[in-house]
Amino acid sequence: MGLDLLHVHAKQETDKNFCTVDNFLSELKPLQSYFRKHANPHFDWEKMFAQRALVYQNYRIISRATDGKHTCFFFVDADAVGFDHPIRCAFSDERQFPLLPKFMQRSKFRFPGSRQAPHFFGPLATVMKTETVIFYDVVGYQRNGVSEEFYHYFRPDDVTCLQHRVEGIYQTTGPELQEDFKRTFMDNWIDGRCFVIVSY
Repeated sequence: MGLDLLHVHAKQETDKNFCTVDNFLSELKPLQSYFRKHANPHFDWEKMFAQRALVYQNYRIISRATDGKHTCFFFVDADAVGFDHPIRCAFSDERQFPLLPKFMQRSKFRFPGSRQAPHFFGPLATVMKTETVIFYDVVGYQRNGVSEEFYHYFRPDDVTCLQHRVEGIYQTTGPELQEDFKRTFMDNWIDGRCFVIVSY
């Protein structure tokens, strides 16, 4: 859990590193020459939520935990900003034991405030989707180190290639990290090729 900022260079070559841009087409319009159609598997959250009489659009992922074999996703309300919110539900691909009563089925993954939230076990449904992506190479990274003001300007899973928004990140970065941010994000910025991926 936490904030991750990636400074990346868009590239033409297909790679394992890519960013889905369908939700950011207007923001990333300056990088349009790098847009590619790419098919890849996605978790079918809408189906999994609907099977539990829940509406996926009402939730967002706040954290993911894995032990290398199993993975668990923790969800909060969709409009929750930041990290201090109650967990509403968790989905895990851990094996379900149907003969055990529900109160005895526990996940090995823990997250603050998740004990009372419903946990759903079993295989996580996937679906193949073709979407617009940009392939990239990572050239800079920062973890956390921003003020609370940052979270008012950047949503979870945000993207930007606009220089004034990157300068906004710099302004909300703590004084101890500003020089490093300037060196790894701003000094090697190339208009029309660089963008920043925000993940929290």
